[in-house]
Amino acid sequence: MPHSLAAAVYESLIAAIYIDSGDLEVARRFILRTASHHLEQAARSEHQRNFKSQLQQYAQKVLCATPIYDLLDEKGPDHSKCFEVSVVVQGRRYASAWGPSKKEAEQKAAYLALRELNAVDELSDLDGFTEGAEGLERAARS
Repeated sequence: MPHSLAAAVYESLIAAIYIDSGDLEVARRFILRTASHHLEQAARSEHQRNFKSQLQQYAQKVLCATPIYDLLDEKGPDHSKCFEVSVVVQGRRYASAWGPSKKEAEQKAAYLALRELNAVDELSDLDGFTEGAEGLERAARS
């Protein structure tokens, strides 16, 4: 069943419970009982950590630009490389970040750009994220 159809059926069921009971609390308890696992899962989803997506949406909506990711450096042996990436939006280069893969370095660079733009989603502002980037940077430079 397509997700959109399942969502419409679920929404209709909630509406029917509310209309039948006349009590919003009954509908709320039903939602919490049947969807709490899905709500928790969505809150922890990878989207919350997808800073590249967040930066692209912000840049296109607010700045009318698309971010460009530049690989600045890579260090280490082939089996254990570290990559330095920066992001450029409207010709402005934001702080670079290091990561054990290009993908992770891009995510960290996007996070740093969002921080500089004061546009980071508070739910996504994860403890330890920048500390991890700084640690990788120190390791790569030594």
